[in-house]
Amino acid sequence: MLLCNTFGMAIDTFAIPARSAYLKGNGEELFELYSIRNMDSTEVRGEGAISIGNRVFRRYIVERGYLESTLPEEYLQNFRFSKIRKQKIPRIMAIVNSTPDSFYPGSRHKNASEKLDEIMKSLPDIIDIGGESTRPGSIPVAESEEIGRITPIMDHVTSNCSIPISLDTRHPQVALHFIDSISIINDIGGFTNPEMVKICLEYGKDCIVMHMRGTPADMQKFTQYDDVVAEVSYFLQSQVAALVNAGVSRERIIVDPGIGFSKDFKGNLSLLKNVDSLRFGYPILVGHSRKGFIGAVTGRPVEERLAGTLSVSAYLAQHGADIVRVHDPAQNRDAMLMMMAMEEAD
Repeated sequence: MLLCNTFGMAIDTFAIPARSAYLKGNGEELFELYSIRNMDSTEVRGEGAISIGNRVFRRYIVERGYLESTLPEEYLQNFRFSKIRKQKIPRIMAIVNSTPDSFYPGSRHKNASEKLDEIMKSLPDIIDIGGESTRPGSIPVAESEEIGRITPIMDHVTSNCSIPISLDTRHPQVALHFIDSISIINDIGGFTNPEMVKICLEYGKDCIVMHMRGTPADMQKFTQYDDVVAEVSYFLQSQVAALVNAGVSRERIIVDPGIGFSKDFKGNLSLLKNVDSLRFGYPILVGHSRKGFIGAVTGRPVEERLAGTLSVSAYLAQHGADIVRVHDPAQNRDAMLMMMAMEEAD
C-alpha cells in the first residue's frame, strides 16, 4: 500500500535508469520500464512483475530509443533521465533541530549557542531547521509548540548569516508562520497535503518531496516492498507530476527517497546503493546522517556514527546525489572533496 499518496497522480507507465543488476549485455544505456500494460516487442526484455499499491506493474529492460518512443509526451516533458550532476560535489544541508527528542542529541538546539554558530561558520549550502522530531515512533506536537521551538533558532540564524534556510515541517500553519524567512519547505509528508502545495505555489518556495508510508508514529510497520527502489521512484514521480500540474515550477522541486522512513535495513541500503536510479530530472536529496542502519552495520551508538556517515556521503558523491542532509557539515564536505579529488586524479 502507498498509504500516503493522497495528492499524487496515478501513473500507468514509468521508468528509472537501470540498476546494475539489470545492466547485462553490451553495455548500452538501459532503463527499467514499468507498465500495467503488456509490452509485446522484440526490443524489450521482460523481468517479471511487481505490485505497487493495488496494481501490478510489469518490468521491462529497454534502451533509451524505445523508452522515448513508448512513453507519452506528457511524461517525457516532466521527467528527463540523466546521471549528470552540475556541481562537483553534493550540496551540504546542515541539520538544526529545535527539539528536545531528536534521535541524535548533538543536533538539538534550544536557542543560540556556540554549537549553532559553529554550524553557520562551516558555511553549509543550506540550513534545515525543524521543530518536530520525526524519528520512528515519535508523537506529533501542536503547531504552536513547533513554532515556539523554531522561533529563537530561526531568529538567530537569519540575524547572523545569509545561508538559505529550509524549514522541516509537514504543517501548513508552521510553514506560513516562517514563510518570509525561508527558501525551501522540506515536507516529510511528500506534499500529499494540498495546502502545502498551495503555499509553495503562492509564495514561490522550493519543495523537498520525501517518500514515507504512514506517519513517524507508525511508519516502521510499513517497511515491506516488492521492490523498494521502483516503488519509491513511482511515488516520487507521481508527486512531482501532481506538483507540476498544480503549477509548481519544475526548477523548484527536489526529491528525497526518505532513508529511515518506513524502510528497514535492507531497504535503506538498496536505496543508497541505487541512488543513480532515482535520477529522473530533479535534484536528489539524501538524509542518511548517523541513522540506525549505520549503527546496524558498525555496532556504534548514534554519537559514534560520524565515520559511517562520512563513508555513505563519499559514496553518494560518486553516485549522483545532489544534496546530503547531515549533522556535521564541515567533516562531510571534507570527505566528499577527498573522494572526488582521488576520482579525478590521473
